[in-house]
Amino acid sequence: MEVEIWKFSAFGGEKFHHKNDEEVKVVKNYLVTATPPTTNGDLHVGHLSGPYLAGDVFTRFQKMLGHQVTFQSSGDDHQSYIVTTSNKLGTTPNQLVKEKTKGILSTLQAVNIEMDIFTNSLGNRDHIRFVQNLFLIMYEKGLFQEKKEPIYCCDHCDKLLFESHIKGKCPYCFENASGNLCEACGRINRPVDLYDPKCSTCDSTPRLTQYTGLFFPIDKYRSALKSFYSSRKSWRPHLKALCNWLTSHPIPDYPVTYPSDWGIQVPVPKFEDQTINVWFEMYPGHLRTAMNYAQDEQIDLKLTNSHTTFVQFLGYDNSFFNAVLHLTTALALDGEYLYPDHIITNEFYLLENEKFSTSRSHAIWGQDIVKEIQPDYLRYHLCRTNPEVMQTNFSYKELELTISYELEPIVSTIKNFISILQVDKYHKLILEKESIDLHAIGYYQSCKQGLESNCHIDNFSLQRASAALHNYLKSVVYYFERSVLPMRNIDQKTYKNRLTSIGYLFYGLVYFSAPIMPDFSKELSKIFGVDETELYWSDLEEFNHVLLDCDNTCLYVTSNEMI
Repeated sequence: MEVEIWKFSAFGGEKFHHKNDEEVKVVKNYLVTATPPTTNGDLHVGHLSGPYLAGDVFTRFQKMLGHQVTFQSSGDDHQSYIVTTSNKLGTTPNQLVKEKTKGILSTLQAVNIEMDIFTNSLGNRDHIRFVQNLFLIMYEKGLFQEKKEPIYCCDHCDKLLFESHIKGKCPYCFENASGNLCEACGRINRPVDLYDPKCSTCDSTPRLTQYTGLFFPIDKYRSALKSFYSSRKSWRPHLKALCNWLTSHPIPDYPVTYPSDWGIQVPVPKFEDQTINVWFEMYPGHLRTAMNYAQDEQIDLKLTNSHTTFVQFLGYDNSFFNAVLHLTTALALDGEYLYPDHIITNEFYLLENEKFSTSRSHAIWGQDIVKEIQPDYLRYHLCRTNPEVMQTNFSYKELELTISYELEPIVSTIKNFISILQVDKYHKLILEKESIDLHAIGYYQSCKQGLESNCHIDNFSLQRASAALHNYLKSVVYYFERSVLPMRNIDQKTYKNRLTSIGYLFYGLVYFSAPIMPDFSKELSKIFGVDETELYWSDLEEFNHVLLDCDNTCLYVTSNEMI
């Protein structure tokens, strides 16, 4: 392992390398997914506050730790919502997917959410072939059952109703729900059990009929699911409560085929007129996307549980599919592919105290808000108000308060400090072996430990990570105003020490701000001569390791030219 000691200048630095062969860096492999967005609309602020920002922050931090991370998502193009939305808009599903995918990618880029790969499933031969092949393997192993089930039919629209094609009241919590899943409580339902069922297209009352399809008997795996759930440390309480509730009751057989012409055709005789359930499709879709990326980038990404850790970020409303359906699929395949080790859920992010809704146009679109708000400021606010374990609310007023009173004054003050240093009358002063103030070390270590703890997968929290960053930003301002500036014209020796300490704090800020406020970090990187593409957390660890052990006191930071 290389120990890097920084010969530090407030506006530049160079690394000195020392070998320590006794220590070996353990590099982990992570496959990180954010829920595939349904390509029937752009991403709104509610989407961004959840899996996309969380996955991005986690990925940025893990890459700083030197781990191999693949962060990916894909268009959820075969959702029934694609059909219902395109009907309302008077366009075709294919045109809708093409248009909205461009918008989604543009929004991700605008908010600095950097995915390694994003693919579409629509017309993707590799994706379709892989999903069909895995489906066929499971069918031939006898893992699916043919069953006749009741289903509603709309005579006016001449179609069978399931998922978004039918709406009603959830039989468990009585909230508005679509067929097969209630987003409010996370429980699956049989569409025929909805109260006051209506056709989503024409709002008429449907009649009851039957269809024959293939079903996955998940209840056979209930004991294995219970065992797996009991070993999860990173899963949040609401998700674990749902999983414990589901496994305390018989789990209904889950439909893996639907009588529909939109989606991937079922590769089984007698069922070719049906399509594979899009929620079943999602798990092999994740695997195929990762395989394609690894092949293209020549990365050794083995999709086995012993080699790669699978981390999924998703809204709580998708819990059943990822934590039950996908996990059961992995169990049924005898662990040939990744188990969803870590499922990090978020609750609904409300807009003016109502649920964001693409279909009702009750939303603030990502592309619109970044025209008004800097991406860093938006990311920071979404982290601070993140709906991790309970619903939280977004409002423009609260966003403006965060920017005006919490963030912008601090950031502008820090930039002003840098300007002061650049014109300081001591700009040619040689700082030889001047110690770093213990207060500065305390601020630095507190933020470092806070980010390490709250960006760790077992304790991941955007709220707490952003709080650690916020406290550090305040500490930097406090230290400069209280400990540096008062000494400027009074005590040159103390002032030189304090300049060294504030340089040390600025150096830490380059790294500490990178996961949450990447633009700010890049700006500081240029000022301090740090390569923004080479930000490794070990630079901080090794710096502090030497800091504590050098002469049994602290590391002396030397600057040949303090600007």
